[in-house]
Amino acid sequence: MLNQILLMGENLVSTVKRDVLHLICDRDVGLFALILSVVAHVHWAIREGRIPIVYYSNGSVYWTPNGYRGRDTVWEYYFEPVIPTHPASVIPAQIRQLLATNPLPYNTRGYFADEFTFVSNHQTGPTRLNRESIKGMAVDPSLRLRKFTSAIIRDYVRPRDYIKHEVSRFFDQHLARRYAIGVHIRGTDALVDQRRWLKVNHIDFLRYFKIIDRLLREHPDAVIFVASDAQSSVERIHERFGERVVAYEAIRHNDGDLAGKGPTGRIMPAYLTDAPDPDTAARSGEEAVIEYLLLGRCNHLVHNGSGIARTVLLTVPEMTFSNTIPMAVLWRIAFIRWQRNWHRRLALAYETIFRGTRDEPISESLRGREATFKQDRLRRGGLHNS
Repeated sequence: MLNQILLMGENLVSTVKRDVLHLICDRDVGLFALILSVVAHVHWAIREGRIPIVYYSNGSVYWTPNGYRGRDTVWEYYFEPVIPTHPASVIPAQIRQLLATNPLPYNTRGYFADEFTFVSNHQTGPTRLNRESIKGMAVDPSLRLRKFTSAIIRDYVRPRDYIKHEVSRFFDQHLARRYAIGVHIRGTDALVDQRRWLKVNHIDFLRYFKIIDRLLREHPDAVIFVASDAQSSVERIHERFGERVVAYEAIRHNDGDLAGKGPTGRIMPAYLTDAPDPDTAARSGEEAVIEYLLLGRCNHLVHNGSGIARTVLLTVPEMTFSNTIPMAVLWRIAFIRWQRNWHRRLALAYETIFRGTRDEPISESLRGREATFKQDRLRRGGLHNS
């Protein structure tokens, strides 16, 4: 009888379905590029029936060996776990060890590290909405994409209580009961990073002034909330518009080099990478999240094509906005990107068609391009994954 009971117990355990984890791993990029990756990966994981867990560790400049605000991973410094029952602490020890000794190369699509754990640090995975990417587009997101992402952000990107309390305190003190113009000015490393699609080597303050002047004519009693990674940009807006300008006290670039190197050598703001205090970047990340949430509570956003501005627009679909980068420049960048993609596809099609006439083996890079080309051919609008 005892043996029968034990056998029944073993059979019951074997029929219990185990959770399949989807680990969203770090890349050496800015905080809001990481946040937008979470938005895309959450959709991808849920469609695949996996449980998303954000595991941003020492591959990010925001990580500190001391931990921050009682947490050990960058995401949980500022946000609640995507799935409340699955914080980063539930990741198996052997998976943590694997990622520590064999970190994912930059922008890896992903693989199963074991039977129940998928790992990826791709910037968006396969998530698209009518071919529009959550991250990395030259032009501002469409209203349709903004409505789609805002639902994901509302349900899965939940700031911790200490951040929400600070946002409410500042908003009630400075922005409540007034028309608020949110101004975000991206500078520092973005002005010298040649890998960016949007290559701008200066900030067009005259265009900022023109847009803000127009908004002030429409709303004479408006308050201006300015956020930036450079103190000089905040001061420039304050000099032009006076006492109506407010800013959250934050760590910013003051002088010295604009760009430094992150944990894997990629370009990051020097005021974060070169700081003597290892907790500086973690504190700066907290302040950036607070500024993002305050910008999201403004009535209109004026920006110059940054990750934080894109995240605001994807969070608040009803917000009106003005981009200081001329539309002709934005669409030219988008066209060049489209043109390069099609040149790549045509070259790949040519190689695929005539491959059988050549004797040389197929390279791994060509195999990867062929797989991408086949996936692209299956995409006919709407959300999908491959």
